[in-house]
Amino acid sequence: MSENHQYLTTGEVAAMLGWSPRFIDSLVRHEKLPGLEIRGEWKFERAELIGWLEQKIKTLDHTHVVELENQIATPAKDSEEYDPVTLQLSKAGILLDEPIQNKAELLRRLVDFSYETGAITDRITLLDSLKEREELCSTALTGGVAICHPRRTLKQLAAKPFIRFLRTRRPIAFGAEDLSDTQLFFLLVATDDRGHLQTLARLARVLDDHTKAALSIAKSEHEVYSIIQEREVTINRKRQAILSH
Repeated sequence: MSENHQYLTTGEVAAMLGWSPRFIDSLVRHEKLPGLEIRGEWKFERAELIGWLEQKIKTLDHTHVVELENQIATPAKDSEEYDPVTLQLSKAGILLDEPIQNKAELLRRLVDFSYETGAITDRITLLDSLKEREELCSTALTGGVAICHPRRTLKQLAAKPFIRFLRTRRPIAFGAEDLSDTQLFFLLVATDDRGHLQTLARLARVLDDHTKAALSIAKSEHEVYSIIQEREVTINRKRQAILSH
């Protein structure tokens, strides 16, 4: 089967994402995780599974996003930990007040910036995959922010996961469901599905209303980085407090 039509068992999904089979079953039963039950065994189409989880992370309320991130962030045996947002971003990965007019210009600038900062060597593949993802469904969220990412994980595209941030000079139309324009753009490129979902969930938590408002008026790249870093530190403290109890 091609990557687009790869079917996974519950056990394979558990191994891929570091989840317990029980948690996967709860998503199927209570959250309508898409799958096929064949002779009493669930099968999940890989691309559909990842797409559903992406949308779920973006639309869940805060409490459920926390629960989902905690599930993803709890590593399975022999699986690796993933860098926090601020380590994947870096201060050199921030652009402010770019004079961009539309979605096509925005995607190309994100790709060029990734190339200029040494994160990728293949601009064409990344741009094509970003366009493919946007044609499927806009990555814009409500509140003036978008988390752009490739249609599928491209292991050969980057040596390590990275994030880039770009703020446009003025908000542009990017396809948000509430029809609002978008000014804050993150580019997320992961090297595997679990890392992609974990970072997406973490960004969804970082980008609360207060943080988005602060990012929209930040005056320097250093200030942007500090805003995100402080928010992530707060999230980590709360998580450690919960785990310690």
